[in-house]
Amino acid sequence: MLDSSVQMKRITDMPPTKPAYSREFREGAVDLLISSARPLKHVAEELGVSPNTLRLWRNRAAGIGGEGRDRDRREPGEMPSGASDPDEASELKRLRRENEQLRRQRDILKKGSSSIGGKEVAKKRNRS
Repeated sequence: MLDSSVQMKRITDMPPTKPAYSREFREGAVDLLISSARPLKHVAEELGVSPNTLRLWRNRAAGIGGEGRDRDRREPGEMPSGASDPDEASELKRLRRENEQLRRQRDILKKGSSSIGGKEVAKKRNRS
């Protein structure tokens, strides 16, 4: 059994919990960030919140992510978040597929150009 002084020390050594911010504070912080045109990090420091917290609030306000892993989990037939009718839902799904395809193409081109660039450098060295 632990001594009560040891138990108290463990409890007091725990890191502080996250402060609970009111909805008004979060909304005001996002408004300030958007209207000030200053870097997110500077606004976060001024408000006394972490940059990641302010980024999360901004993204949630803009409807970007913010729900974590459950963001794309929907019931069959349920519309993606942000879509108000079936036409918008299908367009949103099509654009997401296209976006993913373009990312894959970009990655392939990046890999190809880095290998080509490396060969050109080697050729230039051999000429010298």
